[in-house]
Amino acid sequence: MHSIETIRQEVHAAIDELLTVAKVREGQLLVVGCSTSEVCGKKIGTDSHEDVAAVLFDEIYKLVTDKRLHLAVQCCEHLNRALVMERD
Repeated sequence: MHSIETIRQEVHAAIDELLTVAKVREGQLLVVGCSTSEVCGKKIGTDSHEDVAAVLFDEIYKLVTDKRLHLAVQCCEHLNRALVMERD
């Protein structure tokens, strides 16, 4: 598994590039679904990590709010893949 700092840097770079390439506009919605197991190189749902989830969320949330976007996060299959977002 990569270090938490490496994961932080990689997710920051990836989301920053995605938001730039997508030419997002203020008020749009970004839906994110990912697996901490997969981020750590394992099969989805087999090796969850709360510390990795916290880093992923923190970096994505920071970039999304800086661009005045809304973030929806997709839950795992155990929660019916529901979308969770802040109440406006």
